[in-house]
Amino acid sequence: MSRLFLSAVLSLQMLATSAMVAPELSGAVAQDLSGQKGKVQGRLPRGTGPCAKAYKEYVAAKGHSAYASTPIYGFGSTGYICGHSLNRRTTQEAEARAVAGCVNGTRKWKRVHSGECEVRASK
Repeated sequence: MSRLFLSAVLSLQMLATSAMVAPELSGAVAQDLSGQKGKVQGRLPRGTGPCAKAYKEYVAAKGHSAYASTPIYGFGSTGYICGHSLNRRTTQEAEARAVAGCVNGTRKWKRVHSGECEVRASK
């Protein structure tokens, strides 16, 4: 085989290989949202309780996620319930699932909270 023919074959093989990889590199991969707080609406939990842990998981999530809770009134309040949804296809789907999780919690702990479940943060 001549060198010219061999280099042409190798170039075609490399071109074919890069064409298979190109769709992943062209922006088809979703943006990494980990570490971002997203759109915050209202007070968020602090401390080490289960809702604070859920919020930290929300912030660490790489995809579209949401955190929902009943109102947080501060020290001495009756308490609050939360829900979160991580790494969904869209922000809207994550918000709907987070609110649904929160609502399920309000059914279980009826006397612990006051107020309705609302999205507190989403990305």
